[in-house]
Amino acid sequence: ITLSRKEYLYQLSDLSENSHTAEYLVTVIEKVIEGIGKNRVCAVVSDNAANVHNA
Repeated sequence: ITLSRKEYLYQLSDLSENSHTAEYLVTVIEKVIEGIGKNRVCAVVSDNAANVHNA
């Protein structure tokens, strides 16, 4: 959400061909954050699965 309260989706990825381990998810999330700059990220939204929680 921007200061003008607009919402944006930066990236949508099909991860169905890979095992969703915590290590893999960390790698994917880090690549996205590096792509836009960590100073521009205020939150990452996910479900509450154990692998996501561990990431």
